[in-house]
Amino acid sequence: MKKASITVLSAALTVILSISCGNEKLPEGLSMSEWTAVYLEQTVREKKMRGGISAMIYKEGEILFCEGSGWADSATGWTVDGRTPMPVGSISKIFTSVALMKLVEEGRVDLDSPVGIYLPRLKLEEGREMDFTVRDLLTHHSGIPGDLFADWFDQPIDHLYELLNGRPLMAEPGTLFSYANTGFTLLGLIIEEVTGQSFEHYVGKTVFEPAGMAHSYVHSSDADAAGEELPIGYFEKSEIPVPNLRDYPAGGFIVPADDMGRFITALYRDHSILNRETLSLMLTVQNESNPVDRDFQIGLAFWLIDPFGTGELTASHGGDLPPYHALLITIPEKELAVYVATNDNGGGGTIAMETGVAIAKELISREGLYGHDMHPSETIALTGEEMAPYEGVYGTMAGLIELKPAKDYLKMKLGKIPLVLRKLKTGRYSAQLRPFNLFTLPVPQLSGLEIDLFEAEGKQWMGLWMQGVYMGAGSRLDPVSYSEEYQQLVGDYADPRGANILEDGSYAISGISIIERGGRYIMKVTLLGQNIEMALRPDGDGRAVTDGAGRGMGDLVLYRFDNEGQPVLSWSGFELKR
Repeated sequence: MKKASITVLSAALTVILSISCGNEKLPEGLSMSEWTAVYLEQTVREKKMRGGISAMIYKEGEILFCEGSGWADSATGWTVDGRTPMPVGSISKIFTSVALMKLVEEGRVDLDSPVGIYLPRLKLEEGREMDFTVRDLLTHHSGIPGDLFADWFDQPIDHLYELLNGRPLMAEPGTLFSYANTGFTLLGLIIEEVTGQSFEHYVGKTVFEPAGMAHSYVHSSDADAAGEELPIGYFEKSEIPVPNLRDYPAGGFIVPADDMGRFITALYRDHSILNRETLSLMLTVQNESNPVDRDFQIGLAFWLIDPFGTGELTASHGGDLPPYHALLITIPEKELAVYVATNDNGGGGTIAMETGVAIAKELISREGLYGHDMHPSETIALTGEEMAPYEGVYGTMAGLIELKPAKDYLKMKLGKIPLVLRKLKTGRYSAQLRPFNLFTLPVPQLSGLEIDLFEAEGKQWMGLWMQGVYMGAGSRLDPVSYSEEYQQLVGDYADPRGANILEDGSYAISGISIIERGGRYIMKVTLLGQNIEMALRPDGDGRAVTDGAGRGMGDLVLYRFDNEGQPVLSWSGFELKR
């Protein structure tokens, strides 16, 4: 089988601490196109990339740059250029949302109608499919499980019904940003139900054809059928083909850099896919009144954040399908866009983000748009009284994070990484590494990590930001009591069928166990070699949920005992036996 992953913040941090601070200084006097070409070549060389990287720069209807560097397939001598089809991961969500908004524009889909109206086969617990809307799916506020890890590959999208039906919501609709790949798969199913066409056919006719995207595909099977050669993915010492995802409306698209330029032109200049009013709606903040989202702004699928401090509307999205990674940054009102994609997991998958941000910074600086420092370093000493409300353990998409007051700062433990949090004058917190719990160490790469601690809806929250990208908020865990039954659950579990076998014969999901620590029962999951811990909170007989808020939190864990008295867990579509 093929290989895929999700980004785990703690794993990313581990790698970020080991990568270089940036490329060597480039020669002066280069045009934007020349500068970018040299930068890409330097990146491939300095990062010792086994694969390659492509980039596209768009300005006011013109493609200023569309080239690449490095290998698409080193064994055959195929090099990356602007025409190399690259998996774009979650940038697929932008294409799916544009296709869906075409139906909204035509009056065939209502953003504020319940999803259950459009998907009669969707049957959540207690009829909750009628409690969240199409708009909630587009903004990741539906409350549905964000990921269902079972049967990731080589399945049709309607297989999701089998995994999702009968499950409860993880959060109340509209209350919390919680990134959900499953939500965009449901949007793909809505498109199929409303049009009577396959998702692939509809996207081809309404997005790819009007934009002239002749070498773009919804998933790898389509590319294979068209005879399109796809780049090899380079993951550590492995070489991995492009996976065929079940959730392809959320992350399966394959788009070369030149076709991405055509898409941006069609969307922002020609309006040949959507009219101006519909595009304007997609770029309008949808979550202003949500207290838990704080200053994070999202449109209809687009992140509306300003990582450069320009004061301009910035619409962007990243994509990660390791070892394939991509980043799209646009400034719609100035008709500027930067797109970067790579088939190399070097730097823990950070190369696309680093490169895309660097190119965008250079472009907006040349356009006279560069603003203030988005990562200020000036800090404020904290008192014990200020820190006390935030002490505790938080359940977040990165796992369990513990905060403890110290002298004039907060100690934070993220997985096994000890950090120090110091309050910035902006109100957020910056992080410093604290190796061996002996001393603090400023690390330039951590300047992109910011923590937001706040109270809302009667709870304490922790918001996570990385390089200006919002990862979501996690909540502080309240004390819980467990029945004696939970003692019987302690132990190691496995899926007898295997759990998404990888190229090397190992499993995507492995090492699942339940332990007791500090009065809590914790489920430990090894996801592609990275350990994630999730506290369990009882939720009725034979039921628990992963405690906290955000992606992966509030997810249902069922347990029972077989005829031999052995525990059996059901989680994320898996049936796990001890």
